[in-house]
Amino acid sequence: MRAGPLTLSVLMVGARSGSAQLPPHHVLEFTISVGAVSGSSLWALERQVLCVWTYRNQCTDKDDTVRLSRTVRPGLVAGLQATYYPAPRVGLQVDASYLSLPFADACTGIFFHPDPHPDTLNYNPDVCASVTTAGAAGGAVGIFVGAVVRGAPARRVNPYLRASAGIVSYSRSFVDVSGHFVRSDRRTFLRPVLNDPDPTRSSASVVLGGGVTVGIGPAHRLRGEIRDVVTRVQRAVGPADRNGQGPTVRSRLRHHLAVAAGLDVVLERKRPRRF
Repeated sequence: MRAGPLTLSVLMVGARSGSAQLPPHHVLEFTISVGAVSGSSLWALERQVLCVWTYRNQCTDKDDTVRLSRTVRPGLVAGLQATYYPAPRVGLQVDASYLSLPFADACTGIFFHPDPHPDTLNYNPDVCASVTTAGAAGGAVGIFVGAVVRGAPARRVNPYLRASAGIVSYSRSFVDVSGHFVRSDRRTFLRPVLNDPDPTRSSASVVLGGGVTVGIGPAHRLRGEIRDVVTRVQRAVGPADRNGQGPTVRSRLRHHLAVAAGLDVVLERKRPRRF
């Protein structure tokens, strides 16, 4: 008579314990990602004067006029992230990222003086041409701290949103422009066209993004993400003097839109219980 109720009680406890188990979710993960970042026009100066140099690289009383512009070309983005989830849907993230920011400069001659003397050549056309053909490599390294919100932490396909803030350090000035020329004695000289008076090499930054992860095993997930890296950059908004000194510089917010793919390595998993 007692075996029936006892057996029923054991089955009920077992069923309750089984229903209390939730699917496991990862608590600690490490991510490596790589992708592409967009480019855009940065600044343009419609009229910039350049004095004509003598053979001793000193200014004469003659000035040439050129148009200058700089564009940031599309580049690469790479990053390493470590994320800890104290709750199933909310995580804390540390992110170290690199953005390549290659510059494409353009110099167009508006007016060039003829050679001032028979034994002296005007090398400003060569300087202008070298600005256009050389280009310049640029990049930025950023460290960010933020939060991640997951939509379906225990499922194979999991959408998420992320937001973080940090600091970005640039490898070079966004304003400096220089060109080179080869003199008649075959010596090469570098001539500053725009000299940044106070190059800013760091900026506060915000990252907003979202994406989806797909499980490919108990310890690995594939990740696709779209993010917007917002930074403050310097722009030339007014010409320099005839020696390339003292351009008018202003800062503005710039959006670096990036698309990245990555691999998550799950370092710790947890099966929560519902009581």
